[in-house]
Amino acid sequence: MANCIFCNNKKISKEHLWGAWWQDYYPASEKDLLTRDGHTITARNSNNDIISEKGLFSNVGDPLAKTTKVVCQNCNNTWMSAIEEDMKKTFHKLFINEEDIISSDDILRLKKWMYLKFCLIDRAYSKQNSLVSSSLSNSKEIKEQINLIRKENWKGFLNGINLPNEFRFFIARATGELKIGSFNYIPLIMLEKDNLLNIKLIDTCMFFNGHFLGILTSNDIVIKFLNNNEKFKGLLPLVNDTIKFITNKKVSARELEDSILCELEKNIIGRKLRRNFSKSI
Repeated sequence: MANCIFCNNKKISKEHLWGAWWQDYYPASEKDLLTRDGHTITARNSNNDIISEKGLFSNVGDPLAKTTKVVCQNCNNTWMSAIEEDMKKTFHKLFINEEDIISSDDILRLKKWMYLKFCLIDRAYSKQNSLVSSSLSNSKEIKEQINLIRKENWKGFLNGINLPNEFRFFIARATGELKIGSFNYIPLIMLEKDNLLNIKLIDTCMFFNGHFLGILTSNDIVIKFLNNNEKFKGLLPLVNDTIKFITNKKVSARELEDSILCELEKNIIGRKLRRNFSKSI
């Protein structure tokens, strides 16, 4: 059994990806409550074929009931719980009451919550190393280095500190068809030509939960696309001390997701994108 990804404690416990409070806003249907099945990941193999792999989330009949065992009870019940409680207040203020002013405290709460969820999702996809071709002479060492980088990133976030500088965060109010308890995670790996062990992880994770739409990414292509796309003016980068939502500007989750995936397909030449989808309603 794996240790806690944050503090390395061996006594891990079951953790919900989405806090239970989300179900107060988006209650499950009767069908969802009666459905319990496994979690699958959609990926592309080296032959460009789409394949399915088993993921670590369980009990996904209700999209908000995904659970995984990757953290300990102490982390779950202390600093992680505090991040969740802060997000609950910020979500209600900005996405239910639709207040326009996003304070510096709101920005930090949103960033911490998104990065925490990213860490849980990152761990749930334990086969990212399938992105490394086995034809490379030192593929084993590359995979070990990737695992080390990810573990260091998780440990650096212990107690909700050390948000990585390479990530950019965006939020929007969703409109149209609302996706519930859904996310899409696209990890990519960059290897330096002359030193394959000099590795850069390039991740994009999109969250779609009811009226909340959030993105964190360290991918320069995605960052440039989001900052310069006139179509998604309602998407706000979380960069300033205090910012405002643009009045009446909302974003379609499905349209944004499709646009980002298309942009990546268009620009990432010679790489196989890994697309990870969860259930949604």
